[in-house]
Amino acid sequence: MVAHPGPLEARRCRRDALARQLTGLALASEPVSRLELESKRREAIARLNDWQGLLERQPIQGRQILRKLFPDRLVFDPSDDERGVGYEIRGQASYGRLLQGVCSVVPPG
Repeated sequence: MVAHPGPLEARRCRRDALARQLTGLALASEPVSRLELESKRREAIARLNDWQGLLERQPIQGRQILRKLFPDRLVFDPSDDERGVGYEIRGQASYGRLLQGVCSVVPPG
């Protein structure tokens, strides 16, 4: 027979969970140094390079990944402005856990 926690134990568990959440929020709201941002940028670029290599080596699986990443067509509009000649790309992407661990979201406030 499994013993269920009493009201006091349930409150302690809830308190501990809230304390962990507060600690996480406090850490997320600390200012990020330029060094940390540069480190995260390099890490993101390395991951994207890994993905590019995978997509080039495994084109069939790459197409499947891209279909999941970009559920609708991307629109490429020719562009010629102060930045130079190129394309403006419009569309939506759903990256899910693709960048897991690369960045964190800090709530405004």
